[in-house]
Amino acid sequence: MIRINLCLFLIFLVAVISSFASAGVEGFIEIAPYAQDSKEFSCANMSADEWAVRIEKNKLVIVPAKRRNTVTLDIAGGSFIAKDGGEFEGGLSFNQGREHQTLFNENISVLFSVSNDTVVAFGGLAHLETDDGYMLIIKKQPKAFGWKVEKRVPLPANPYAVAATDPERFYFVTGEGLYSIHWPTEKIDKLKSSYVTRLYPNSLAMDQDKHIYVGMRHAVVHFIPVAGGGYDIKWLVKSRCTR
Repeated sequence: MIRINLCLFLIFLVAVISSFASAGVEGFIEIAPYAQDSKEFSCANMSADEWAVRIEKNKLVIVPAKRRNTVTLDIAGGSFIAKDGGEFEGGLSFNQGREHQTLFNENISVLFSVSNDTVVAFGGLAHLETDDGYMLIIKKQPKAFGWKVEKRVPLPANPYAVAATDPERFYFVTGEGLYSIHWPTEKIDKLKSSYVTRLYPNSLAMDQDKHIYVGMRHAVVHFIPVAGGGYDIKWLVKSRCTR
């Protein structure tokens, strides 16, 4: 009887250690996502904790999120300034010395320089019944001051968080799932459904093994690549949300 109990204890201990190891961050445990109609999910929506993610030396780093509604992108000759004001709208401008150019009058949350003459921007609005997203392709004007929004590409929904994996492909997360977009062809692929509406994702990161992490309120979503394609999903949390 003692041997059986010892074996059970060892199995339990290995499971606990594996859970912490899979999380990759001390103090976080890996759990199944809460059902969207559960009390736990409602609890997570009211949580005071918000987590941001990044990858350092191919390891996941989780830190408290600091929300910003303004983003700046410095390039040769000037700076882009983007604002995401939520339901109060935002905008995008380009400044060069005393010159100021307004490029867009709606929310922009992320900016990427993909070449010397091209910037890609992401924005949108998720509020009440509205869930709208877009990608802008912005080109430098060779014979005039500044830049021009050459194309607005519709997205399935508001891109809460976006990350670049190479100069031509971006990953983004909406309230309903994970997507990728190849911006030169505008081809969008839905990679995995994942309901996180009302948990406000704020950051997305991918490691060298193609694991994708999304920081948000209460939890970090872990998209785990599986053999043959696709993803499994786990959440990393400090503790389960119950109150």
